[in-house]
Order: sequence, then C-alpha cells, then structure tokens
Amino acid sequence: MVHRKSSNVISGKSMTEITKDLREQVREQLLGREMTTTITKGITITPSEVRKFFSRIPPDSLPFYSSDVEVAQIVKVAKVSEVQKDPGSQETLRSASTAGGRS
Repeated sequence: MVHRKSSNVISGKSMTEITKDLREQVREQLLGREMTTTITKGITITPSEVRKFFSRIPPDSLPFYSSDVEVAQIVKVAKVSEVQKDPGSQETLRSASTAGGRS
C-alpha cells in the first residue's frame, strides 16, 4: 500500500489557495494574449519585409549564439537466423521475395 501526501502538505497551501493562484496566472495569460491580438490585429507582414528588416541590422550588433549540438541515435541490431545464414536458403528467400512471396 502506497501512502500519498495530500497536496496541502507538499505545497503548504490549501486547494482553495492553489486554485486561486492558478486562476490568477491563467487570467494574466489570457489578458496577455488578448492584448497581443488587439495590438497586432490589422498588421500583415511579408517574408521579404522581415528579411529586409534584419538585413539592415549590422552584423556586429547581433548577439552571438554558440552552435552547440547534441546528437543521439537509437540502434537496433537485427538477429540473423540460421536460415538466413545458409547460402542455399538465401537464394530461396530471394526468389520467394521477388515472386511476391509465392514459392
């Protein structure tokens, strides 16, 4: 049996206080979205206008960001069965696959 602590023990707040805090955060986010929509309502911009704007900024005024890259790979090595290792059966498998699986 797993005993779980109630949220008021973990955060030190009652559910009412947590709800009030979250409600305020959501209200601020919605207000921010509404203001952004109001400000940008009638504005249209083309990709060429964006390129023109950024091309006017001197290169030495742009911040430098290092190009750190992280690469990961998941590799699964297939197991080769004894039938696949046998040269005679390889020809049988090849002809079966070219014939659409019909022997």
